[in-house]
Amino acid sequence: MNVVSEVIWICGVDFSPADIEVPGQTLRLVRTLIRPLTLLHRRRNSAVRNAPRALGQELYDLVIDHLQLVEYDYFDLEYVNKDGHTRWTPETVTSQISDLRQGIRGAVSELHRTAKGKSGEDAFLPGFSDPNLPLASLVKLYADCTLRGQPDVKEPAAQALSECITHASGSALQRCVVKVLGPLIRLLGERQTNVVRMAVVESLTSLITKCSQSARPFVTQLQATFLKCLGDSHRPMRLLGCHGLASVAAITPKLDPLLMDLARVPVHTVLSNWPGERIPGITKPDSTLPSVGAAATALTLTGIATYPETSLHALRLCLLGSRGRATMDALNSVVCSLAPLMFLQDTGSKQQPVEDVAFGDTEEDEDDDINLRGVGGQSKKINPIILADAIRVVASVCIGCTIAAAHATLSNAPANAETAEDVLQPVRLLEQYLFPKTTIKAHEHWTFQQSQALILLTALKHAPGAVINAQTLLTPVVSRLERLLSNLCSADKTIVCQLGLRAVGCFVGHVVETPDVKYDLNGLLQLLNKGFMHDLVDTRSLTTTVTSHIAWRSHLSDNDPVPSWLAPFLAVLMNAMRDKASGVRVGGETALVVLCRIGAPKESQLSASLVRVSFVRVLFSLVLR
Repeated sequence: MNVVSEVIWICGVDFSPADIEVPGQTLRLVRTLIRPLTLLHRRRNSAVRNAPRALGQELYDLVIDHLQLVEYDYFDLEYVNKDGHTRWTPETVTSQISDLRQGIRGAVSELHRTAKGKSGEDAFLPGFSDPNLPLASLVKLYADCTLRGQPDVKEPAAQALSECITHASGSALQRCVVKVLGPLIRLLGERQTNVVRMAVVESLTSLITKCSQSARPFVTQLQATFLKCLGDSHRPMRLLGCHGLASVAAITPKLDPLLMDLARVPVHTVLSNWPGERIPGITKPDSTLPSVGAAATALTLTGIATYPETSLHALRLCLLGSRGRATMDALNSVVCSLAPLMFLQDTGSKQQPVEDVAFGDTEEDEDDDINLRGVGGQSKKINPIILADAIRVVASVCIGCTIAAAHATLSNAPANAETAEDVLQPVRLLEQYLFPKTTIKAHEHWTFQQSQALILLTALKHAPGAVINAQTLLTPVVSRLERLLSNLCSADKTIVCQLGLRAVGCFVGHVVETPDVKYDLNGLLQLLNKGFMHDLVDTRSLTTTVTSHIAWRSHLSDNDPVPSWLAPFLAVLMNAMRDKASGVRVGGETALVVLCRIGAPKESQLSASLVRVSFVRVLFSLVLR
């Protein structure tokens, strides 16, 4: 109690130490002391200047400790103010939420300032990471004020709830997950402002990510809630719904139907409402939307079909978050559905109407977009937003993510059940869409090259082991991929060339990082040399970034022999350091510094001497030429 008495004396608060033990005075004490928490070290009097920095943290922990009084029976407990007559309830609270939020934000700022430069550690507040402290009371306080508070209190309470959950550990949140998830899900079914809805969706996503086992009983309601968000007219809200749906994908028992719906419904919407009669390379489907999967309801049609691009973003995140739980049949179905979108070409048309889609009774106000209590009631036209370039790009990325999901699925299979042919399934699937057996006119357009580059880049980024491994090196697939990379890096379109260079970086980076993979990289390193000879400075600068990526992934040691790729790679860096653009020269020097691990900790297992010796040899060879 000495620390509390000192702070009370410094701030001039009219409290005695005996008041601290009185439950009826707890709220007033919290309100009075939270604000000085952020101002404690800014005061200019000598008492505060000489106080230790830990004083603010101790005060913060003390306030959290006193919330223990309201933890176990919070929703039935009322507080008495200093007069002893007026009772405090969530409906009457006003400035207390802002005071608490300001105090916590001050503690977060202090945490970020002290933890700056420390990597690999979760940014959890000390009071929010201990399961023995009553964090659940604070979370329920924010949740109750968001549900039943005054209109001007709901927004700060919802934002404070999101901030509180973000900076708390999963173990500390376990006790309040079940009590909070249900009310927050019901809240999204009511008319709320965008600020409240976005904060609530962020809170739900964080709770699912940190306490996935406790959230399993709510997985059906959560999946339906996030699917509603995909049909919201507010784009940031839709993107938050994508991340929320990805968090559910890791625990939902119906993952395959969800993935198939997220692929088939937006693809059917785009192709059915494509302007004109002909679609390059594909046949236009009929206008009847099939009912597929468990989520094929009116809600799916209105949400997923209205914004195909956002729905495909959700599919991308769900594929990456599936953690190998999707079946190969479902993944093959997803790829078959997405393949036609590789041929889309922008025609300048943005929207086309969709007829007779079941939709709820909603108003024009965007705040009511998520209120779908009338789903299945009347029919209403919706206008799907069809942006050909954006949809083609995200669909191509989804195909690459499907390759990564297939690799994760096969990796989770029992070791004795996995055959050599099973290992080749992802790369066979990739080969099927990168190298079509029949050539059509649509394959000659630069947009198809862009789709190929995106698919290959995504697969190499998220699952390089599925594309380059001991089994695939025995097949002609890898050599075909190298020829494809050469064509991409030589493309006339700058965007295709840059995607090819990025893919080269992921390819080479995986080979230099994996000792078991033996592959001749001279041809790919020559593509980087071509990148440094490109006319555009932006492309040459991108090539330096690619070389830095390769340098970061290298693991060199004095005990190992000199790798065959090191000398040609150093020659590539020498070409970069002779460039006429200063930015490119600096980028090449940076890649060399990264490769040598200059400035790395002494206890690092990487060695720079091997690089230095090889670099000297390359310099002598260049001089002798």
